[in-house]
Amino acid sequence: MFNNMKPLPKAIMIAAPIALAVWGYTTFAPKKVAEPVVTPVVVTAVPAESEAVTRAAAMVEAPVATAPQVQEAPAQSNVTSGDAGMAALLKAGKK
Repeated sequence: MFNNMKPLPKAIMIAAPIALAVWGYTTFAPKKVAEPVVTPVVVTAVPAESEAVTRAAAMVEAPVATAPQVQEAPAQSNVTSGDAGMAALLKAGKK
């Protein structure tokens, strides 16, 4: 059916059912029901718990984290004897 058709009519024939399905879904699909507004709950602390929390906070002192000093290591190279490695590479390339 699509073998000898021009591109624009072929694209229209393919896109029309898809567009119709999307339009139908957005128009006739059931809408979401709005959720009821929930009032925020006020949390009141129990006196025994609040005292325990303040005592625990007083007992635990947060240590101050300091970053360790980083020493730079000397740069390492793959060739240890200077130009000998480059000479070996050039020699191997000529073979």
